[in-house]
Amino acid sequence: MKRFVRLFSFCCLMWVCYSCSSIVPLQLDTVRPARVSYKQSYPPLAVVCNAPVPDVSEYSRYIDANGKQYRMDFAGDSIPGFFTMSLASLLYESACFDSVWTLFPDSTAITGLAGLPISEVMMWREENPNAVLLSVDDIRPVARFYVEPFEGVFGVGMEIASSATVQCYIPGESPVTESVVDTVMWYAYGSSPEEARVQLPAFEMCLEEALSSLSSFVAERFVPHVQQVERYIFITSHPAMGDAYKYWKNTQYTEASYLWEYVYEKAENVGRRARAAANLALFYELKDDYKTALTYARAAHNLFMENNDVAEAAYAASYAADLESRLADALLLDTQWGE
Repeated sequence: MKRFVRLFSFCCLMWVCYSCSSIVPLQLDTVRPARVSYKQSYPPLAVVCNAPVPDVSEYSRYIDANGKQYRMDFAGDSIPGFFTMSLASLLYESACFDSVWTLFPDSTAITGLAGLPISEVMMWREENPNAVLLSVDDIRPVARFYVEPFEGVFGVGMEIASSATVQCYIPGESPVTESVVDTVMWYAYGSSPEEARVQLPAFEMCLEEALSSLSSFVAERFVPHVQQVERYIFITSHPAMGDAYKYWKNTQYTEASYLWEYVYEKAENVGRRARAAANLALFYELKDDYKTALTYARAAHNLFMENNDVAEAAYAASYAADLESRLADALLLDTQWGE
C-alpha cells in the first residue's frame, strides 16, 4: 500500500507540475540472486524441521470495539510442519537443487516431497556429503484480531505477523543464519462486528496464507527469485518524444531508442534531455545492458538536478542505485546459475 501511495503521489506531482509532459508507470520483473551461493551446482537439499511448537497464544490478542484486549487461543502444533513443507515445496519448484528432502523430528508420516525421522539425519548426511541442510529453527506467528467502530459501520481486521529463523549448512562453510519477518492483513466492513467478521476468511485459512507468504520470503534468501520493480517512461510535447512512445507501444523498442538518443544529444531543453536519458536507461536495462543503463540513469539525474526537477531527480537517483545493484547481481547470478 505504501508503494502504491508513493507511486500515486509521484504521478500526481508530475501531472501537476508539467502540463506538457507526463509519465507512464511500468512494472518490471527482475531476477535477484540468492543471499548464499553453493559450491556445487544443483546440490541435494534437506529442509530440517527443528522448530519447537510455538506458544502462539502468548502474544496473540483480540481487541473489541471498546479497545479491551483478550487473549487469543489457537492450536500451534501443526505450524512448524506446515511451514517446513511450504518452504521445501518452494525450494523444490525453484529447480535449483538436484533433490529436496524434508526431515522431521519423529517418524510420523507426512505427505509431500519426503519425510525422515531426525534420528536418520546424520546417516542421510553421510550418504549425501555434498548435501545442503536448511534447518528451520524457529517459526512464530502472532495474530491480532480487532474491531474498529465508525459512524454507522464497523471495521474488522485480522493481522498475522510471522517470523522465522533458519540456518543453512553448506559443506565446508560456516552456517548462515537468516531471520525473516512478514505481516499479512485482512479487513472488512459491516453494519455490525459479526457482519464484518463473516466476510473475512476462516482463521485457519488466514494462518496458512500467512505462513505460506513467510515461506516465500525465506525461500528468496536461498534461491534466485523474481522481484517486481517500478519504472517510468517519460513523454514530452517534443514530436520526437511523442513518436518514440508510439514506437514503444508497438514494441518497436529499438526505433524508440533512436529518437530518445536524438533528443538526448540534440535538444536544447535540459528537461527534455533528462527525460530522454531516463528512457534510454530503461531501454538498455531491458536489454540486460546494465552498465550502459547506469550511465544514462546518472546522466538523467544530473540533468534533472540542473533543471531543478526535484521529484524526477529523486527517481533517477533511486533508479541509478537499483541499476548498480542489478549490475552486481548479474555477476552473482552467473555464478549461482553456473554460467
